[in-house]
Amino acid sequence: MRIREEPCLVLELRSKGDAFNRDGSPPDEVMEDYAFQLFQVVVSRDRMDELLGHLRRWQTAPEDFSVDLEPEGHAATFTMEVGMREDMRCGPGKPAFTLYYSSVKNRVEVTFIVDPSCLQEWADTLEKALATVVS
Repeated sequence: MRIREEPCLVLELRSKGDAFNRDGSPPDEVMEDYAFQLFQVVVSRDRMDELLGHLRRWQTAPEDFSVDLEPEGHAATFTMEVGMREDMRCGPGKPAFTLYYSSVKNRVEVTFIVDPSCLQEWADTLEKALATVVS
């Protein structure tokens, strides 16, 4: 897909999980605390490569970063950040991951703490996925 001649991808983003076991039930019986899903999020192919580069560099030089992933002139905005936030329990090797998505009809911000293994797995998965995409 192309928008204004820029190669783009359409993603589905979803996440779900639980933060703590309230009543001592076995983990497979705990109700989810959160779930979100965004269908058809349009991103720039080149900026996904940029995101992958930041994720790879973070493994050897952990520095905060932010990447705007939406194509130029697209109506929705989509940004991913990794870094320290004063409103989260971050620390060395435990940055916050924040996703911002905004369109004409909605706005979403999701933040959670990650560690190097999360970012490494994300980078590996993203790299494999991008390798299968024909530009």
